Amino acid sequence: MLAILSLFVISGTPVDTAGIDDRVFQIAEKLKCLVCAGETVAYSQSDLARDMRLKIKELLLEGKSEKEILNYFVSIYGEEVLAEPPKKGFFSLIWIMPWVVFVLSIAGIIYYVMSREKEEGIREEELEELERKLREKGIL
Repeated sequence: MLAILSLFVISGTPVDTAGIDDRVFQIAEKLKCLVCAGETVAYSQSDLARDMRLKIKELLLEGKSEKEILNYFVSIYGEEVLAEPPKKGFFSLIWIMPWVVFVLSIAGIIYYVMSREKEEGIREEELEELERKLREKGIL
């Protein structure tokens, strides 16, 4: 906190704190709180999340980009700190598997419906027998 305040005093230029707070929130949404289950740093009220938000703000004031800030936290906590898993390596399965399951489910439903139609359909011999009986009775 002192580092942030000292940057304001030393720089002597007004800093758009509302804009920085918005950027802090946007970046904090991309980081998982490692203390809270299923919460991002942006919404968590844990001490760790508060410290992480302050660090994000400090890094932004130093001129770091979003990618540099995310890489900073990944270097400390590992890739599990990212709220959205990276789309590479083992994590690519996380992105691909829902689509594979969806396609296989649709294929299974189509196969099931088609096989039921074959089972419930009238065989050729039964159809000919029905036509013959209808002709005998003069309906056809």
